[in-house]
Amino acid sequence: VCFGLHGLSSVMTTDRIQKLSEDVINRIAAGEVVLRPASALKELLENSLDAQSTSISVVVKQGGQKLLQITDNGCGIRQEDLGIVCERFTTSKLHKYDDLHKISTFGFRGEALASVSHVAHLSIVTCCPPSDCAFSCRYRDGNLVEGPTPCAGRPGTTVAFEDLFFNMPARQRAQGSPSEEYSKILDVVQRYALQNPLVQISCKKFGSSVADLRSHGGCTSTEQVAETIFGPMLSRELISIHQCSDSPSVTLKGLVSNANFSRQKLTLILFINNRLVEGAGLRKLVEDVYEELLPRGQHPWVFLSLSLCGSNVDVNVHPTKKQVHFLEEEAIFQFVGDCIRSALRGRNDSRSFAAPVPGLSAKRLMPAKQCEISAKRKVPSSNPTRIRTDTRQLVLSGFRIGRDEAGGRNDQVHLQTPELTSINSLLKAVDEQDNPELTKSLTQSVFVGAVSEDLALLQSRSKLVLVNLEAVALEVAYQFLLRNFGCHKAIVFSPPVSIVPLVVHYLKGQGAAGMIGNIDTQEIADTASAFLVSKSEMLSEYFGVSFCKEGLQRIPQVFGKAVPDLSALPLFCLSLCTQINWQEEQACFEGLCRALSHFFVSSTHRSSPNSLNVFFESFHLCKSFRAPSRLSTDGSAIELTRLEQLYRIFERC
Repeated sequence: VCFGLHGLSSVMTTDRIQKLSEDVINRIAAGEVVLRPASALKELLENSLDAQSTSISVVVKQGGQKLLQITDNGCGIRQEDLGIVCERFTTSKLHKYDDLHKISTFGFRGEALASVSHVAHLSIVTCCPPSDCAFSCRYRDGNLVEGPTPCAGRPGTTVAFEDLFFNMPARQRAQGSPSEEYSKILDVVQRYALQNPLVQISCKKFGSSVADLRSHGGCTSTEQVAETIFGPMLSRELISIHQCSDSPSVTLKGLVSNANFSRQKLTLILFINNRLVEGAGLRKLVEDVYEELLPRGQHPWVFLSLSLCGSNVDVNVHPTKKQVHFLEEEAIFQFVGDCIRSALRGRNDSRSFAAPVPGLSAKRLMPAKQCEISAKRKVPSSNPTRIRTDTRQLVLSGFRIGRDEAGGRNDQVHLQTPELTSINSLLKAVDEQDNPELTKSLTQSVFVGAVSEDLALLQSRSKLVLVNLEAVALEVAYQFLLRNFGCHKAIVFSPPVSIVPLVVHYLKGQGAAGMIGNIDTQEIADTASAFLVSKSEMLSEYFGVSFCKEGLQRIPQVFGKAVPDLSALPLFCLSLCTQINWQEEQACFEGLCRALSHFFVSSTHRSSPNSLNVFFESFHLCKSFRAPSRLSTDGSAIELTRLEQLYRIFERC
């Protein structure tokens, strides 16, 4: 024992106590704040929200390890503050310690940017109105190393950091794969988008043209944001909560899943005074409430937002601010539990269960994994966020018994049968004009290559066909608008696209080219706008097109989620005013479908360099498309040759 004590004493007295260098202190502090890309993003998101931003976009490369960029339209950073913005304990949100008791912003220590600059290469581009230009800066270890350099930029701030943990190899090796880190980033963005429905937030991978997550912003309803982010499968099972209490002083808003929804792991999204925090006590409370409703091993989805008096909350208890302490904790927990029980008590009188669908075998209703085991073959899994590319996937068209093999194809399922005689008449006309052989050639073809901007070669079995894909796409869009009459998914513009100046500019261009005479372009544009607003209710209900005084609010999705080129919008608006028979119902609907199809095809042709591929995918393997006979008579589809004919030619040689 004496030997052990002597050894311990010698070890303890070997090194003298010394003060750590600033570099070591800063790296240790940065390691506490920035644990992974998602934690750095959380800090930067909170800075953007503190700056009163209404639009925030996030770009990620390799899970945030190579690049993470966040751009907002907030108030920006003053030029004179750029020199110290990345130094530790520099902040505009706190002046004395007593301010912590009434702090309403997310940040208050001034450590976020400083910490990031010690473990990554940090750059900032900011424009603070009323400045005429933006300023670009680069930082390292909390110090300004380049700038401020004047540059072009919009009001707001763009913060980007590259090569995260480049100087901390152990922390870098401890990170997950890029896909794992990206999923954690998406989870953080989803939570802040849910808490801030008025803010438009998007997140996408570097180089991608499509955002993996986008909230539209401007929503006053959290339910709308939940449906946008998490989809209808979850949102339809959510119950809204909004309760207030004077004792304890607390306001509770949230969404909780009912007994029809469950998952293998509890999802608890908790905000206290708009701060994303973790609450072990509330997590246990939620589990106890749902224990009586859900089967063992199943857990709910819960979003809670608590608003407490600022003086009752201590926010300075954790380096990353993911935990807070507050007074009257037991009474608040009791209040939250009572609110959840009360909401569930009124909405869980019935349960929904999956039932067999007529016409489907039990084998087709089995989970994909079991089908793979039983059939000894790979069954592609369904992915609702992407276009289906494998015909073996389970789709709605398999739920309806249509024509047999001798008659052609199975019809596509209609989510809603039109009740208007005019629409049924137009659909009947489409079926009557169908050329089954041409339809089969187009829908079961293979894209060979482009010949010109409009023409492409398609191979259908042994036939080589020259097809005007733009003409076929016009018919595809027309039939799509008819078959989805009254139930279109929409592309929403926020803010609305102003129509009047676009129409004025278009008319002036036509006048300069000698196409029209001297006219009052402003009067025509105002009249057209007023006319479209008067027809907006009908257009919105039946076709997903909505106009307001400010301009175009939304249009239907025709070729997927691609946003069309709006340069064709003035001509489209004028055609709605002048070329539609608004007096007769059937003629009106046919004209509107034709006008919309022309707008989407022409705008897609202008905006997408791969428009021919877009047009081809619109009818390829589409079981609802009917190719009219006129496509084979007007030169839109010409059979060039067949393999049998080529064999005869080569046999002669």
